[in-house]
Amino acid sequence: MQISIRELKVNPSHYIRQAQAGHTVWLTSYKQVVARLISVPAPASQTLLGNIPNVHWLGKKPNLNRPRPTLRGKSLADTVLEMR
Repeated sequence: MQISIRELKVNPSHYIRQAQAGHTVWLTSYKQVVARLISVPAPASQTLLGNIPNVHWLGKKPNLNRPRPTLRGKSLADTVLEMR
């Protein structure tokens, strides 16, 4: 299917769904093909992360509500004040 960039701007979600369904969407500018939309064969997270050991992503935002470690000793600000 060939569409102009203007058509893509009007209804991008429709053409993205078409690409996800397996159709190739060719984008044209001034009646010349300039790009194509195709579906991605593997999940992007696996492709980007590869097989790096101990790296996993569940596709969700990270949980930042976990307890933070407490530091002992002087703070960095106190150390800087002493060095002045």
